[in-house]
Amino acid sequence: MGSPLAVRGLYAVNVDNGTGTCTCPDYETRGGSCKHILAVEFTIRRESGKGGRYKVTEQVKVTYTQEWSAYNAAQCEEKDRFVALLSDLCSRVATPTPEGPGRSRLPLGDMVFACTYKVYSRFSSRRFTSDLRDAQ
Repeated sequence: MGSPLAVRGLYAVNVDNGTGTCTCPDYETRGGSCKHILAVEFTIRRESGKGGRYKVTEQVKVTYTQEWSAYNAAQCEEKDRFVALLSDLCSRVATPTPEGPGRSRLPLGDMVFACTYKVYSRFSSRRFTSDLRDAQ
């Protein structure tokens, strides 16, 4: 088996000497492991064996083609569909009957909807207010 030398982009990475070397400017400036060395070490696993022998397992990252038009359409529709599905799901939550005097409670399904949508949006409460208003 040959030396574990990999070409990552425009830089040559050699991890055969144990510490790793790279021809990128980051490695030449800092002298430590750069992102290229770390990537090659991540994909090449070494297992020590008897008599100083070692087994090298190279992991190949599988990439898949992306249908970008469908991906973009899904990203544009995600929020609207999420709101519709969440609304339908929360409409089935039963509100318990109030016990004793006091003001009437908000429907439990509405509260679950607002809490879940707030977490999904990852906005602050002030920024989320307009989204909640639109959903209403």
